[in-house]
Amino acid sequence: MSKKIQIWSFMIVFLGVMACNRDNKKIRDTISTPVGVLQGSLAPPNGPRDSSSKTFQGLEREIPLSNEKLKDLLPEKIGLFSRTKMMSGHTESLGFVGIQGIYQHFPGSEKSISIEITDGAGTTGAIMVNAAEQRLKMDFEEKNTIGYTRIFEKEGVRVREKENTFDSYAEIEFVYQKRFILLIRGQKTAMQELWEFIGQAGFVTS
Repeated sequence: MSKKIQIWSFMIVFLGVMACNRDNKKIRDTISTPVGVLQGSLAPPNGPRDSSSKTFQGLEREIPLSNEKLKDLLPEKIGLFSRTKMMSGHTESLGFVGIQGIYQHFPGSEKSISIEITDGAGTTGAIMVNAAEQRLKMDFEEKNTIGYTRIFEKEGVRVREKENTFDSYAEIEFVYQKRFILLIRGQKTAMQELWEFIGQAGFVTS
């Protein structure tokens, strides 16, 4: 093989290697870690960031409340209802903190209210708040013969209401102070009574 042929062979191989390296770099640039994909979907790197992205970033840096602090959100009595059960710490293994309290109208009564509070601080909590805000974003209403479900804005806060008049069941969900997900369920309770309970508990939507 002549020297000129050897040089041309080397150049062809060299150019081929360079082309492969460029292709590999393009592939590497399009691959993100799971965290990168998540953050990218919530907060696009290009263009203006929406309020949900800012909320996510702010909550991600926050420290979740301790179980003792969460317990302070659920007093022993709310209006005419007395707390009969409380559970906390049961969600820590899932990466977020939350608390649940059950209130009864009076001993032996079928009328009871369950309130669940999820702290949106920390990475997992922030993801949950973001998902809740997205879920509550769109106006929605569905009616049937025994009740209704609707998503709407109440005093500047997005709210989901669900009521079953046949079973006397009501449910309300909203994000409180852009951090806490509240889910309140009432058994043998009308929707108006559930809102009164929320007001007496201090969780106003405004």
